[in-house]
Amino acid sequence: PAPRAATTAPSTTAAIRVRRLLFLSALAILLTSLFVLHHRTASSASSASLLHGQGLVLVDGSGGGTRDGGSSSGSSSTMHFDAPRVMMGRLEEEFVGAKRKLDSVLAAGAGSGGGGAAGAGSGGGGESGAAAQSTTAQGGGKATNNGAAVSWPERMLPSLPKRPRAAAAAAGGAAQSTSRRQQHRQQEGEPINTSALPIWQRPYDFASHYQRRQDMQDQSHLSPQHQNHYNKTMRHGIEHGQHGTATWLDLYQTGSVPQHPYDPKSNRSMNILLLYADDWRYDTLGSAGNTIVSTPALDDLSTHGIRFTHNCVTTSVCWVSRVSMFASLYLSRHNTTKPREFYINWNQTVYDLMQREGGYHVGHIGKWGVNHPYKQRPDFEVEEDGWHYDTRGGRLWHVTEKNEADALRFLESRPRDKPFFANVAFFATHAVDGDKRQYLVQNKSRDMYEDDVIPDPPNNDLTSYHALPEFFADNNEGRTRWRWRYETPDKQQHMMKNYYRMASEVDSACDLILKELYLQGELDRTLIIFTTDNGNYHAEHGLADKWYPHQESIRVPLIIRDPRMSADVVGTINEELTLNIDLTPTMLAAAGITAPDHMMGRDMAQLYLGTEKAQTPNVASERYLPHDDATRWRSEFFYEHPIISHKEYIPSSEALVRKDYKYFYWPDYKVEQLFHLAEDPGEDFDLLDTRRDGGGVGNLTDEQLGVLTDMRRRFAELKKVIQRQQKRNVIV
Repeated sequence: PAPRAATTAPSTTAAIRVRRLLFLSALAILLTSLFVLHHRTASSASSASLLHGQGLVLVDGSGGGTRDGGSSSGSSSTMHFDAPRVMMGRLEEEFVGAKRKLDSVLAAGAGSGGGGAAGAGSGGGGESGAAAQSTTAQGGGKATNNGAAVSWPERMLPSLPKRPRAAAAAAGGAAQSTSRRQQHRQQEGEPINTSALPIWQRPYDFASHYQRRQDMQDQSHLSPQHQNHYNKTMRHGIEHGQHGTATWLDLYQTGSVPQHPYDPKSNRSMNILLLYADDWRYDTLGSAGNTIVSTPALDDLSTHGIRFTHNCVTTSVCWVSRVSMFASLYLSRHNTTKPREFYINWNQTVYDLMQREGGYHVGHIGKWGVNHPYKQRPDFEVEEDGWHYDTRGGRLWHVTEKNEADALRFLESRPRDKPFFANVAFFATHAVDGDKRQYLVQNKSRDMYEDDVIPDPPNNDLTSYHALPEFFADNNEGRTRWRWRYETPDKQQHMMKNYYRMASEVDSACDLILKELYLQGELDRTLIIFTTDNGNYHAEHGLADKWYPHQESIRVPLIIRDPRMSADVVGTINEELTLNIDLTPTMLAAAGITAPDHMMGRDMAQLYLGTEKAQTPNVASERYLPHDDATRWRSEFFYEHPIISHKEYIPSSEALVRKDYKYFYWPDYKVEQLFHLAEDPGEDFDLLDTRRDGGGVGNLTDEQLGVLTDMRRRFAELKKVIQRQQKRNVIV
């Protein structure tokens, strides 16, 4: 048949098609934008509601007040949490029809897809497995297993739902991880068999966590006599509003739960619990003489253990100090100068040695601080780093609360037929880098210290800052962060109160963890250690944060409660120079594992058990450096810190530290300093500073000149030994 006549010219038809395509594209872009804006607004409104519940308020940078009565600086504008809700209402009025249609299309396409799974991740690394709840269509599809719904990763909610990457299925259909970023992601389209997943990947019923908290405060199981003792021992923590019940020690002293004693003759090694806080200096403890901060649980740990007053780190920055602790090596040996690096073989770390040689159930909870490139993992692992408030499993968490919950999950889920080693690595009291609010606290702590006045350090002034070497300019990062935190009296009060609040929150978490140990009957056969990765300037020398060799930066708390301690040691203090690199040899020796010879730390147990009860020193080992008598403890140590970014930002520094004197050396500028700590504990008067009256080598007394000569020699000697690279210890 004859072809039909065209009713429209070809060019006109093409133009219509183009216009239709453009119209549809524009409509799709508009609807997509509206959908994204809706979810972002809804997420902001939801977070706002939760943040209001936690007592959080964002403030502007022009000196506006916070709910704490403090102030902040910067250029950020005020953000009211009601604004997103108003915007949300207007959007819904105008576009509710289009949104519903788009929701229905997406739900139809995604409703049958795979769901998200809880995982162990840091800020950008995947959903945390502490709490998982079912979600509505806003989170995309859901996968069920025996009727239990599991949400999509919450971090996907502000944008259009994305289907999880497919992961290789293991035998039995369980999801397996192929990389750190993909770890704990559920295979697309597969039902979630939670019973086949490791405990930290399973959805966590956080309601049970809070019920357990209530159970621990319930005294109904105690006898009247024990209840009376329990009530009488509620102390200063309650006065500050932090502890609504007595501490772990008060519960322990009731004797209501029988404890398994540690028996050195049995085949069962003691448990080892490391409570490892962040950016927490030596005097942020009530037991260390701080009359403001409330740390009753840790104070009680000191009362029933031993507190070391001169414990220091060999490098005062998070990632270096942590690797030094994991491997008992100086920075120059493990060479981890950046957080993305980790050059130590995994089998040379405390985790693998405990797991492989000691047969321990090993857990890591909280901050790693470094990249972890190895396939081998602890038996239990949840990483949280870099945040104070974030959403995990459909719930807003504070990071310390999350660390606490994960630690309890580890203790609840551990096998009972083997000892455990756990590093509970709190992110607090570390600030949120880049956020000028710095310290965001939990609602329960917001009223603490409100009526206190935090003392201003006597050397928090411009004169003290200018007394630092001349290369400390206004763009030095320590000075920049000082401006963020301590530039005005109001700001200093606000920041320090929040810092102390976060310390008290960690203390509260430690208290609950120790109570759980007691309720499991494990307190008397567990080695408990509390310490931190580095110190923190609280405006001393006109600085903030850490890095440099001053006492505020390198001295950190250390408390040990050891089942092997004799009664005459319990409750004492020790003033020897101990180091973070001593932690791993101490823990290994307690587990009956011989520390490898290349480790540079020493077993601290010999300081409170006596040399006959501690591990026999290996004189040939490099942990005993030249001219150190292996039969006595160290009287000095070498300190080192790398340059970060560039020397104007954070210059490199080195030091030789003794109790009476400290020698500084700044390699980038070839500048020396000498401080007489016995007479100048604040390190305010550099004996070698020619800018100061009476300063300079020419003005030293004969005694001081002899000290300088000896310390220069010893500094060079230790530096040569410590900074000698050994390929057998470092991956090159």
